[in-house]
Amino acid sequence: MNKRGQFSIIAALLVAVILIATVIITYSTIRNDQVQSQPVILSAIDETNLAVKQVLGFTIGYYGSILQVTGNQSYAETLAMGYLQSGLLNIASMNPQWGTSFNVNNSGLYTYWYTNSSYSTGNLAVNYNLTGLGISGITYQTSCKLSVNATSTGTNQARLDIMQDDNTPIVNLGIQNFQFYSYYSSNSSWL
Repeated sequence: MNKRGQFSIIAALLVAVILIATVIITYSTIRNDQVQSQPVILSAIDETNLAVKQVLGFTIGYYGSILQVTGNQSYAETLAMGYLQSGLLNIASMNPQWGTSFNVNNSGLYTYWYTNSSYSTGNLAVNYNLTGLGISGITYQTSCKLSVNATSTGTNQARLDIMQDDNTPIVNLGIQNFQFYSYYSSNSSWL
């Protein structure tokens, strides 16, 4: 009977030594091992989506500028789509380690000007991959809009309500941001 007790004590001590050694090794490994930085995937997606939306906004402004100067809608759209593609390439080059690539599925640029309620707007649907982060097949759809509602408040006075996406008012504009012209239909001129 004595031998069984000795065997149990030796087995228990051996198990205790193994457990203590395992705890010490695990603690030592955790304490001394460098934490490897993991890419923040959600942050990368949010950053890419925000950049795509901003490029769309600039593309709409570029489209409107060309349209205003030339009056040629197809020419303005062709140049604006080139501008959009260039912007997407710039987004991809911002973080080359992400391996970003874009495919434009659908886009549209629209203007409705020269009335009391005018706007410029655009829609964009893209698929993109972040292959450097192991992500592919992300679909992102966005739109941007700038609208102006002009009303007369009296002689030589106007009130402008300027809204951006989701009818959010833009309140940080001043008189220096505007130029006013009068259109004379009798001779088709602006003064």
